[in-house]
Amino acid sequence: MGDDPNKIRKIAEAVAAAYSDAHGKGFIVPEDFMPSREHGVDFILRSEDGTVAQFQHTQPSGDVEAERVRPAKASRVIAALKKVMNERRLFGVFVSLNFHTLPQTQEDANKIAWYLCSFIAQKLRPGFQFYFTYDRHDDNPGLLGTLKDWISRLDVMPSRDPNRAVFGWSSDPLDAGSNAVMPDDIKFKEAANRKSTKYGSVGDVVLVIEFDPYPVDDIYIRIIRDDNKSITYPFREIWAMNNPLGDGKCWKVWPWTGGDDKQESTP
Repeated sequence: MGDDPNKIRKIAEAVAAAYSDAHGKGFIVPEDFMPSREHGVDFILRSEDGTVAQFQHTQPSGDVEAERVRPAKASRVIAALKKVMNERRLFGVFVSLNFHTLPQTQEDANKIAWYLCSFIAQKLRPGFQFYFTYDRHDDNPGLLGTLKDWISRLDVMPSRDPNRAVFGWSSDPLDAGSNAVMPDDIKFKEAANRKSTKYGSVGDVVLVIEFDPYPVDDIYIRIIRDDNKSITYPFREIWAMNNPLGDGKCWKVWPWTGGDDKQESTP
């Protein structure tokens, strides 16, 4: 966990709101809040009746600081692409992008999104199964036209959610090859298993897995819940959350006995 007490407090505050909703009573960050690393506990929340909930925070493995500059640029494209695909009602599709060059301006981001949307629309076959993949290293670079200036790989396939489009992305220099985006459910298992192995048994502790710098897409929350229903972890609960300096959304993901569409989250 990072050493920035301000960020840790924001994590605690974001978790407190969602944790309170999930447990039917209010939990707050204590006035004497002080980040701690003793006995596998990073911070606590306290309810009005004196109940204390202990939390441990972690992140999926990766060089967070080195990667943090890229999401800000890529998110411009993803936001613009979501907008144009929603306008054209291109739903039920998962789009994975690998950028070899990220746009520097909003104008370029909008241009990429417009070309991508038009390209994807040509590949979709409503009512039929479809799959399209393009890799600049294996295919004709000219196939993507203007998009070749930014994108080295594109995958388009059906998603589990027929009512919206879902996006993933990665970024590699052009001569480094392209890597598939590691799915959020795999990131979750890596972090949960790593902490389980390290601590063995901390049954009274709630594990919070923060997805930073890449926020977890909420469609993966359903997948994570479903895939981990029969798994035993040495924690009271496990929650997933996004960076509190971003949207700060939180979800209880394990153990999970609720309906498929029920979620606890906070903006």
